[in-house]
Formats: sequence, C-alpha cells, structure tokens
Amino acid sequence: MNTVSLKGEGFTAHVKTGDVITRGQLLLEFDIALIEQAGYPVITPVIVPNGQECVKQVEVAASQSDPAQAVITIQC
Repeated sequence: MNTVSLKGEGFTAHVKTGDVITRGQLLLEFDIALIEQAGYPVITPVIVPNGQECVKQVEVAASQSDPAQAVITIQC
C-alpha cells in the first residue's frame, strides 16, 4: 500500500496493459525486503464491490507454493 512513491523500484512487471494472460502466468515480481525497508506494509487488500451484499464465503489457500493454484476464492 502506498508504494507508488517508490516509482516502480522493487517491482518487475512481466505483462503490460492489453496483454492476454493465462492461469498460472507470472504477472509481477516484487522485492519484499526493499518495500519493508522503505517503511511500507507488505499486504495486498482485496476489494469486492458490493461485497457486503454479495459475498457468502471467502476461502484462502493454505499454501501458495503453486503459482497455478488459486490464492483466494470468493463465492457470491
């Protein structure tokens, strides 16, 4: 959050706007240590529009070692 002030430092994009992506494809890499050293939290908020009315269940993967595995599943 608020890492925009790093002006891209510590981030490596592997896709660009307009690219067609596939499940399991590497999209972005980031340097957690650099972000933490700059004083920023290393969290990723997930915002679901109309979430309070829609979301019935949220499941978070226990393991994130497989890049093709879903990290979060939201059921409406």
